[in-house]
Amino acid sequence: MSGYSVICSGEKGLDAVLPTKEGERLLNPSKALTLLVAILILGFTFVVYTLAFGEVSELSIYLGWSISAIFFIRVIGDFNMVGVFKKIKKTEFAEYDNKLFIPLCSYLSFSVGVIALQSCK
Repeated sequence: MSGYSVICSGEKGLDAVLPTKEGERLLNPSKALTLLVAILILGFTFVVYTLAFGEVSELSIYLGWSISAIFFIRVIGDFNMVGVFKKIKKTEFAEYDNKLFIPLCSYLSFSVGVIALQSCK
């Protein structure tokens, strides 16, 4: 495959964002599932925006705590492929997980939790 077709096909960098073991991807999400996750994260931003600047309801506070918990669970991981306690540690994804994804999810978990806590007042 030429470099241009790899970039346009969406294949470039997948080893950095999807866990692998012995060169084989352990997850192969479809485009539809990827779109669903993107829409879900967009929904997360709406909830956080509502907590910070909108009309706060009891439901939005519970959703804020749930979002914080989701990111915290991602930090802990599945004890195999992702998170602080992963077993597979010698891949490109594991490096990015340690340097980028775990700190990012930690920050999101903490900051959404703080916003939800402040919204309780």
